[in-house]
Amino acid sequence: MKTFLGRLLLLGVLLLGGAVAWAQDDTIPREAAINAARQLLGTRPLRWTFERFFETRDSSLGCPSAPKGDLGRPVIPYRFVLSYPSGEYVVWASSDGTVVVLCDEKFAAAGLPVATVAPPATPVVAEGACVLSPLGAFANVREVPSIEGRQVGQIFSGQFFPVIAINSNPSDVWYFTTGGWVSRQAANVTGNCAALPIDDTRTGTGAGLTAPTTNVDLARALQEYACPPDFAGYMPPRIRVGDKTAKIGGGTIPNTLRSQPIANDAIGVRLGVIQPNRVLDRVANGPACSGGIVWWYVEIDGNVGWTAESDFARSDYFIEPMPGFEVVTLPRGTDYTPVRLNQRTDRAGAVDDIAFSANSRYLYVGSRIGSQLTGVTHALVEYDLASNAPTDRGVGVPAEIARVQVVADGTVFVSDRAGNVVVADVAMNVKQQLTGLFAVNESTGMNVASSDGRFVAHLGCQPNGLSDRGFCTASTLTLRSVATSAVIWSVNLPRDVLVDRLYFAPDDSGIVAFGFDAVFLFDRATGMQLSRFGTGVFASGMLDIAFHPSTGEVLTSTCKNALATGGCTQGEITLWNPLSGQVLGIVLTNANAPTSLLYSPDGTLIFVGDADGKILVRYGATGELARELVLPADSFGVPQAVYRMAISPDGTKLAVVSSRTFDVYLFDITKLYKE
Repeated sequence: MKTFLGRLLLLGVLLLGGAVAWAQDDTIPREAAINAARQLLGTRPLRWTFERFFETRDSSLGCPSAPKGDLGRPVIPYRFVLSYPSGEYVVWASSDGTVVVLCDEKFAAAGLPVATVAPPATPVVAEGACVLSPLGAFANVREVPSIEGRQVGQIFSGQFFPVIAINSNPSDVWYFTTGGWVSRQAANVTGNCAALPIDDTRTGTGAGLTAPTTNVDLARALQEYACPPDFAGYMPPRIRVGDKTAKIGGGTIPNTLRSQPIANDAIGVRLGVIQPNRVLDRVANGPACSGGIVWWYVEIDGNVGWTAESDFARSDYFIEPMPGFEVVTLPRGTDYTPVRLNQRTDRAGAVDDIAFSANSRYLYVGSRIGSQLTGVTHALVEYDLASNAPTDRGVGVPAEIARVQVVADGTVFVSDRAGNVVVADVAMNVKQQLTGLFAVNESTGMNVASSDGRFVAHLGCQPNGLSDRGFCTASTLTLRSVATSAVIWSVNLPRDVLVDRLYFAPDDSGIVAFGFDAVFLFDRATGMQLSRFGTGVFASGMLDIAFHPSTGEVLTSTCKNALATGGCTQGEITLWNPLSGQVLGIVLTNANAPTSLLYSPDGTLIFVGDADGKILVRYGATGELARELVLPADSFGVPQAVYRMAISPDGTKLAVVSSRTFDVYLFDITKLYKE
């Protein structure tokens, strides 16, 4: 069976570009490889995958057909497979992007060299000048130096513009170039940029920017023809990305394949037709929207392009999902009033975490028991969901509970904030206790068990890593054997990065460290850092993370527009490929902070808990809003924000903890999957 990381490598990473770009580990060699190939092939690839290899001094980087030589210094080689309509091309690149080796016989077939060493594309910079280019596929140009500023244009990979000035905010740097302001997070600068004048008064107009051609790449098309929230004015998509997930409908009229997602022959050039009842080899990307038509980027018989799924004006679908790949449709008018499980009166009995048993029969609630007068103890309380009442079984825990986990065989792992992990069986009998995994005063300490129960990973603090206020500003990630408590490996995270939660990938092949402004992916077997993403993108910090159960893609939520007085007027959820750190798209937005995220066990639904006590149920394939579940207001009529969520393994029950009263509510969501 392919691993979580292996699936991502084999499926590849679609080049969606995105409005945000930053210096992730593979960005420099990726762009160097793509630019070198593009200079010979004339266009960017449709998608790409990569592998990272051990350090070498060999100028061939590992390409078997390239001449070998000594670079005079060690480099880390990357092997990229670039996918074009004509086939896949192999290109090797060093991690710093200074050495690129074109390593594929198809280059020779096209009359190009089989193997060559080439520098990445760079501009000729006049003495004393500073030049800017996009870090990724493109960068947005704005009227003022702020992410909230009006967008006045875009610049694209391979374009270079002189930098005229820099803004005065050192924590949010913007460059003024031809047409307007570009964020440092989205730009490469070359040349003498240290002496740029500071000037916050300039206003961008977009003048002087090169307009995109009609034959724009996939990233630009998805940006230009983005679908509106909830597909207002369009028919909701019924198909999803994947191999052989959809077919053209019956009848006698074929679907047109176009260069762009628009029914305009001058822009969306006709590339061919797809006959009725043909199964698409792959739905590669989408959807995109224009003129009331929903479009998908598809592949069939080696040809790629955009084709229409539906037309709102005609109330008609032209593409059908294959059996087993349908996007679910939720019934309306069903009563989803939740049951309140913990009928307590003492506020000391707050809930810290929840988890379902492996058989979905029980809910484990990590509680604070007692009162402020008699003292508070910490325990895991078991609720029987047949009666929605607590059983007489439970597990005492030394300190405040940080996490409750249930692994595949039903074993329960309870982590507390003093560095202890209590391991219990399905009958709530304590089998093992791991102690002292990190110092008691390390407030960021966190543990997580692998899904097979063999390993536990934990965050500690590096020596001298605690701030005066008790926050850990330099964490250490350690992996241990549960059976022996022996350390398997330990790695230090960068200083001044606040990471406070850990997750294993769905199949245990990777470990994710999640924090306020950064996400790290580590290989479980070796401890090697595979990617880092999210850094500096979200000024208000990331709130939660969720893994797709089969593809391994990751959702993160953030407040995009936080108020100085508290609260949030815009939340945003972003889809990532964690192996590459690549943004796959901005999935959806909320009217306030999306505090909690969950996928359904089959990946067809996304549950988004927010600060107004709503759980927004969205289709996993499209992000379209399907239903709102609502927590009851407290006794004063104040909405209760969602603090924690858990979904039962059979997908029929959703447990939610409120952040105001820390009550536990249970929703029966059986009907969400029917009709």
